[in-house]
Amino acid sequence: MPDAKTVDLTYAGWMGARFSSQGPEGPPGEPRAEQHVLARTFHGVSLNDEFDWLKAANWREVMRDPLKLDSAIRAYLQAENDYCESALGETVALQQMLFAEMKARIKEDDSTVPEPDGPYA
Repeated sequence: MPDAKTVDLTYAGWMGARFSSQGPEGPPGEPRAEQHVLARTFHGVSLNDEFDWLKAANWREVMRDPLKLDSAIRAYLQAENDYCESALGETVALQQMLFAEMKARIKEDDSTVPEPDGPYA
C-alpha cells in the first residue's frame, strides 16, 4: 500500500502547482486580490472567506447602475480584465473564428418567444 500523501486543495496550492515554473506568485503581471479574512460559523462549522470583500453588498443596485460599484472592487476587476486582454491578445483571430463557427451552427428559425403549451410545458 502506498504511503498516504497530503494534497493541497486550496486555490493557492492549485495555482502553485499549475504555475510552478513562474514561482509561487503566479505568472508575471497577474493581479493579486488583497485578502481580508471574514470568519463565519454556520451549524458549528467555521468558514474563512478571504475574498468576501469582492462581493458588493449593494450588488442589486450595481446591476442597475454599474457606477455604484465600490472603487476598490472596480479597480481590481479592471486589473483582471487588463491582464486577460494582454494574456489572450494574440488569440483574438482564433476567438473570432471559433465564435463565427459556433454561430453558424445555431439554427436561427425561432420566430416567437416560447410559451407554455398545456399542463406539462
